[in-house]
Amino acid sequence: MARGHEAVISAVGPGVDFIIGAARVLLESLSQVGVRRLVVVGGAGGLEVPPGMQGCPLRRISSVHRVIVRAHCEALAHYRKSRLLDWSNLSPRRLLNPERAQASSD
Repeated sequence: MARGHEAVISAVGPGVDFIIGAARVLLESLSQVGVRRLVVVGGAGGLEVPPGMQGCPLRRISSVHRVIVRAHCEALAHYRKSRLLDWSNLSPRRLLNPERAQASSD
């Protein structure tokens, strides 16, 4: 389906195996059919908070969310190691206080 296209946008989840598997499959299969650009909509777990440390402080999130954060971190690691595609990972800002959620331009 991707053959002949310049780019693919991927937004997958929330299944842990699906998030990680999609990263592997997309990198391999898109390069084989000639697609050179991949844009991934990832999770906030890939953000560096504080600089140099990926993911939200894991003690502050539920165990359910913790596995999803780790899956997004692992998927991002696959993209970072790859030299097969030109890729970008878009991540939302982490939500610090859901009761006071608001739109932001950062």
